[in-house]
Amino acid sequence: MEELERQRQRQAELTAQKARKEEEKSKREELVKILEENNRQMKTELERAAAKKLEKVNSSLQRHLQRSTEEKEERQRELISMKGQIATLMQRQQFRADPAQLERKNRIAKRKKGKLPSDFTPPPEETMLHKGKQKPCREAKVFKTLCFRGRGVRKCNGGDLWGHRSRPPLRIV
Repeated sequence: MEELERQRQRQAELTAQKARKEEEKSKREELVKILEENNRQMKTELERAAAKKLEKVNSSLQRHLQRSTEEKEERQRELISMKGQIATLMQRQQFRADPAQLERKNRIAKRKKGKLPSDFTPPPEETMLHKGKQKPCREAKVFKTLCFRGRGVRKCNGGDLWGHRSRPPLRIV
């Protein structure tokens, strides 16, 4: 009898152990389900947060790009305006130019076109007056023969033969 009782007790313990194991197993399964659900929720929250952050960065970049393009367009407008102002000033400067300067420019342009011969003609007498005296310079009336020396050649009718060079570019014969 004792043995029967022991067997019953043992069987009762075994069934209790089985029941506890099944209970623990069901609790574990519940915990796993809860953890999986929490994991899914956290994952979706992280995805939402990442999407929001991406949207913020994207909108910030869009604003920066918009500002940059607006600044570039403004600079281009200013540049066009400045070019117009420069052109207007240059036109005004041409109208204000000294008549003698305009005449010189016209003479140079005509020479370039081949309308005037490029010889050494003396300038008008009134331009060749000595500084202090009101008599025409006699040297200006005398033509001098010029021989070429080196590269640079200047017109010389009583003017400076040396110019800015260390030796004269031409020689008077």
